[in-house]
Amino acid sequence: MTTNQAMDADEPKRSDADDRKLLEVSNLTITFDTQQGPSIVVDDISFQICRSATLGVVGESGSGKSVTSLAIMGLL
Repeated sequence: MTTNQAMDADEPKRSDADDRKLLEVSNLTITFDTQQGPSIVVDDISFQICRSATLGVVGESGSGKSVTSLAIMGLL
């Protein structure tokens, strides 16, 4: 048995249902109006999340993680 086969044996079997998209975000851009004019806070991000998948959103403070989540939930 090769290392890859051993690793595959430990993984749960995936079905076609696992590959269904639960969420797809395409070309999301968020702009806030400021006194200095429009400010782009999120610029053209895209991703998808399939059933039984995990997505981690990582970034520096102020990089748009929370604003992205709020926009997806329709809270902006």
